[in-house]
Amino acid sequence: MSFARMVRGIRKYSGVTQVELSNLLAITQGTVSKVENGILNPDVNAWLKFCKTFDNSPFCHTNDYIDGDFIKKNSDSFIYKMKTTFLSGPCFTVRSILPLIFLFNTKKGERQFDAFVKQKGIDRDYLTIRDNKLNLRFFVQMLKELEVENENLDSLYTDCASFNNLELIHGDIASRYNKSDPIKRILAFLKNAKYYDNFSKHEHILEQDGTVLEVRKLIQADLSEVSADKQHLLKTLGSYFRSYVKGLIGSISSDHTRLVDSSFEVLTDNELRFVFKFEQKR
Repeated sequence: MSFARMVRGIRKYSGVTQVELSNLLAITQGTVSKVENGILNPDVNAWLKFCKTFDNSPFCHTNDYIDGDFIKKNSDSFIYKMKTTFLSGPCFTVRSILPLIFLFNTKKGERQFDAFVKQKGIDRDYLTIRDNKLNLRFFVQMLKELEVENENLDSLYTDCASFNNLELIHGDIASRYNKSDPIKRILAFLKNAKYYDNFSKHEHILEQDGTVLEVRKLIQADLSEVSADKQHLLKTLGSYFRSYVKGLIGSISSDHTRLVDSSFEVLTDNELRFVFKFEQKR
């Protein structure tokens, strides 16, 4: 992420205009504009004051994306310049779709992704905050643009292997996955599901011998508003969720347990069942 985009992203997320930011930092609006357009870097004092104003770490930008938890909101005003088409209804957080964003950038390039986002009427700075939300329509549009079919979703993290690390994708949530056991990491993911989407809840059963974990994903939204083919959308969500979980545990190695198989099925119009099978190492 460019320094300019990070500053714009934090300012907009906090609900502050350029004029208000210039007053907070005791600099001119022209200076703020130059910083946000990459023409000028702020001096050290202005940068530290900026971080203090938003309760933000001076080093928050090192992972390319920013957690909303790190930013003090000075207003509830929504000052992103974008259409609302992809904001209402069942939503993913940016954190959830980062693998798709990385895949898009890998296959088509960042410029084409920026052009795609602009065409959809979305402020590119909106995507710098992991906790911002975009609805399932945007998710479906990205898949169509990438021409990714269900059978190819499992390769998402393979295609984005160089990006498959906890800090980059999950940000502040990554510390909650500091587990060397894949089952414990999945359970931690389910516990923190609210940071990923607002339209489902999860139930799980772990067999006593610890070799099979069953997860049920309950969709609490009317998917017919997103797609006329609900079964296809459910299969797409199932494939993506499974690949996301596999990516989450793919970067760890346990001395005792390893994932040997995973599958999912559509049970009803609002329920998916996942089965993760593990093998105990000897």
